[in-house]
Amino acid sequence: MNMSHHSTPIRALAIVGGLAILAVILGVIFTFGRSYLGLEVVTTNPGSDVSAWTVFNAPIQHFQIKFPNYPSQSSGSFPATSTLEAVPYTEYAAKDVNGDYYAVSVETFPDSTDVSNASQFLDSVVTASVASVNGTAVKTQAGTFSNYASEDYSLKSSTYYLRARAILVGHTVYFVEMVSGGNAFPNFDAYAATLVLTAAA
Repeated sequence: MNMSHHSTPIRALAIVGGLAILAVILGVIFTFGRSYLGLEVVTTNPGSDVSAWTVFNAPIQHFQIKFPNYPSQSSGSFPATSTLEAVPYTEYAAKDVNGDYYAVSVETFPDSTDVSNASQFLDSVVTASVASVNGTAVKTQAGTFSNYASEDYSLKSSTYYLRARAILVGHTVYFVEMVSGGNAFPNFDAYAATLVLTAAA
C-alpha cells in the first residue's frame, strides 16, 4: 500500500516471530506504516467486470494477474528480528472505481526457513497476519492453488475488511488480496482466479 518502510503506496507484509505478518492498509488506515494515501489511481477500466481488467505480468516474480488498473509497485525488506533475517518483498496494488484495493505481495523467505509442513507454515502466517492488525479472523480455509499449498482467509479490523489467499511456492509466499471498507467481496474469487504462476519460485 507509498507503504510504510518504503516510499510508494499499497499494502504490506511483515515478518515477526520467524514467520510472515501481514499488514494491510486501506485509505487512511495505518498499520505497519504503509498507507494508501497518495496512491495514484487511474480508473481506465470501468466497473467490476474482472474479465475486462488489465493483464499484468511480473516476470521477475513469476506471476501474472488481472488488475482493475495498472498497479503501483512497492518493494523493500522487513527488518531482521531476533529469530529471522530480513525478508524482501515486492508488492503491486491497484484501486477500482468502487474504492476497493487489489494487491499481490510476493515475499521470499530464507532457505533456512522451515516450510516442510506447508499447511502449518501458512496457518502460522495467517494467524500472525490477523494478530498484527488487531483483527478478527472471520474465516480460514486450507486448500491448494495450481498444486501448491494455499490458505484462503478473511479478517475484520476496526476500520476495514480483508479477504486474501496465501500461496506457498518453495520459500516464496504469494499473497493475493482484496481490501474493502465493507464486508462484501463480489470480485475476489474472479480476481484471484486470474492469478497465473508462471514458474516455480
